[in-house]
Amino acid sequence: EVFLESARCFPEYLPSSDLIRLSSPETWLPGKRTAAELHRVARAANLAYLASVPLGQPRAWFGLLVIGDQAGQPSKIILEVMEIVASAISNVMQYFILVTNLRRINAQSENKLLIRQAIAENVREGILILDSELRVVEINPLCEEMLGYTRLEVLGQLAENILIGSANLQPALEDARLGNPALSIGQDNQLHRRDGGAFPAQVQIHPVMKDGKLMAVLVFVTDESEHEKIKT
Repeated sequence: EVFLESARCFPEYLPSSDLIRLSSPETWLPGKRTAAELHRVARAANLAYLASVPLGQPRAWFGLLVIGDQAGQPSKIILEVMEIVASAISNVMQYFILVTNLRRINAQSENKLLIRQAIAENVREGILILDSELRVVEINPLCEEMLGYTRLEVLGQLAENILIGSANLQPALEDARLGNPALSIGQDNQLHRRDGGAFPAQVQIHPVMKDGKLMAVLVFVTDESEHEKIKT
């Protein structure tokens, strides 16, 4: 359907086919062939003329600017004046469409960010996100607490400077960097905190691939201290 800037005799909406048939400035007069639904409306309303100019851009029209009268004849420059007005209307409407779309995209991005933050802050695992060079790009609060580092201290740091554990930990990270399947390291694995203390930890490493390219490496850390206490 096409939005129509209209007087009372015009319907609010017209078939989209009218945009195709009226894609250039045109003046309809009684006796001329009715090439569009709008012309049939004008004839039914006994209009003496009907001038129309499309709104928008070529191949991207979104409406029509229409002028009609039941008496008199149109000015010789009516279409020229309407084109100027239509251009101004089009620019304003396109600006508001752009602003509306940007606001919608921003709102969606903010919602996704809030969801990701809520997940990262409430999961029971420490989470590190590494880039393709195995540098830290994100860490969740629980992982900060486990390792004794703040987020600002670890961002941009190589994982090997933060995740200090068993001998097979770094090779597993390098495997993930090559896109090899996820690996779990748990048995006899100890991670060292910033203060030098250590705790038993389960570490799961997941490469994130897209079109054969490594996008990130996810590292999930579970503190096994409570499990060790139960065993003893």
